[in-house]
Amino acid sequence: GARVAYEERLSMALATDDKVLMADAHYDIGFLSVVDKNEALLREHEQIALDLYLVAGREDGAIRARQALVLAVFLAGEYATARDLEAENLAAFRRTGSHFQIADSMTLLSAVEWRMGDAAVSWARIVDALRFFTSVDSASGLARGLGMAAIVLLSDGDAEIGARAAGATYRLVREKGVMLAPVKVLHLPDPADLAVARFGAERAGALMAAGAETPIADVVAEVLAASLGRD
Repeated sequence: GARVAYEERLSMALATDDKVLMADAHYDIGFLSVVDKNEALLREHEQIALDLYLVAGREDGAIRARQALVLAVFLAGEYATARDLEAENLAAFRRTGSHFQIADSMTLLSAVEWRMGDAAVSWARIVDALRFFTSVDSASGLARGLGMAAIVLLSDGDAEIGARAAGATYRLVREKGVMLAPVKVLHLPDPADLAVARFGAERAGALMAAGAETPIADVVAEVLAASLGRD
């Protein structure tokens, strides 16, 4: 049903020859490809949207389309391209002082750097993002930030803290109804699976349960005080 509506909208927009309307239509229909896990079609629609927004002089739209395009190339495994595209968005957010978007961009770049094998840069990015999300008490931001921090710690740092961070993240997801975006959107490894692989099911379960029972602020403080380097 959504596809029928979006395709009709795109046809109507193309008939107007209004570049912003066409860009909006391509941008929105592209996200159906996220559901279908069709990275190629996502990339096609978001590249068209980006080009149209740029021609129309709409930087706000261009940033949105570029972020969606980053997702497409990231999922396709083109991490260097994803990093370069998102760096453009981060620069734009910094120019306008959009602090929430800066933190969101840093979270995405943390995932990119982690996929590229640079755990140190990935960690630096997520620490900055997590500090901001904590300062504004954003449940969705904290879930993204803690989830990403758990992944980095479980693979390249203090894995016990990472497992507790995973438990706190799942608590946020359950209680606040927010998404674990690093797993659901970026298709990164589930931190629970990483914890089980590192500690075994029983120990991993105990660590995650401890994290879930600890106040979120305390878990965040422990994460921010952690450092990389396997024990």
